[in-house]
Amino acid sequence: MKAPLLASTLALGLLACLPGCRQDTQPTANPKAEAAKAEKATKAKKATPPRPRRRPVADGKAARLIEAVRKGEARLTQLPEGTPKQLRNLEQGKAMLQAGDKEAAAAHFEAASYGDVTGARVSALLALGDLERERGRTAETVRLHEQAGNIAPGVPEVQLQLGRAYLLVGRTKDAEKALRQAVNMEPRLLAGWVDLGGLLAKTGRADEAARTYLKYEKYLFDLVRRLKAGDDSDRLVAVDALSLAAGDDKAVVALAEALSDPSAPVRAAAATALGDSGVPAAAPALATALTSERSEEVRRALTQASARLRAAGVK
Repeated sequence: MKAPLLASTLALGLLACLPGCRQDTQPTANPKAEAAKAEKATKAKKATPPRPRRRPVADGKAARLIEAVRKGEARLTQLPEGTPKQLRNLEQGKAMLQAGDKEAAAAHFEAASYGDVTGARVSALLALGDLERERGRTAETVRLHEQAGNIAPGVPEVQLQLGRAYLLVGRTKDAEKALRQAVNMEPRLLAGWVDLGGLLAKTGRADEAARTYLKYEKYLFDLVRRLKAGDDSDRLVAVDALSLAAGDDKAVVALAEALSDPSAPVRAAAATALGDSGVPAAAPALATALTSERSEEVRRALTQASARLRAAGVK
């Protein structure tokens, strides 16, 4: 049976549970500052490119695909979920990460990174790459993410991670190519627009950076609109996409409002996104929702989300 690469059974929480992953995978450039520098360097007479009100947090879930995307709505590479051995090692690696044993986690991820071309194998390669980045071994990060890109070139989240890996080692042309591929394949991958805009501003292309940030705002607005007016599938897609921009004020407000959505899966997904956001405003929203929530599934998601915020020092 074919399933979207890195579907929730594989990747939900995989890269998110890497310690420090949220901070380490934020866009490396400050869009506003870099755009201003680019203008000064080129002596342009135009205004600094607009940027999101708050720089979105690229939150370490870049290996996660939108589970609820309907057929034909996004160009996703379809791969088998994984062999029993790959899936077992992937789950054991996640458990070791949650226990704080990175060495054991790396061993399990490496074991899962061989064999048949599957979603589990790509997930393991991305997780290994992030661990190598934490160790300061950026060349190894690039190698692992390139391997994932060769296996799954049509998956936008993989291209996003590959672009970020190239940025770590100063390969801006390669980074730009990968980031453009990511947003062209999935325009709702909001973090990709921000990373691309930062790269363009840093390399002196202020006007193009401005247009890129405007596209980010356009897709953000569309996702917020769908979250309010779409059907159940649309709203779930919107929550998952907004979770990758949960540092933006508009995204946080929309996710908080989704905690009262009539659909329990949407409420649970919104709770998970806010729990991974690291945003102070998420804590009271989760606490308030818990007082009136009747679904056990959603209550569990709210409780776990609040616990993750506390563990991250957010009150």
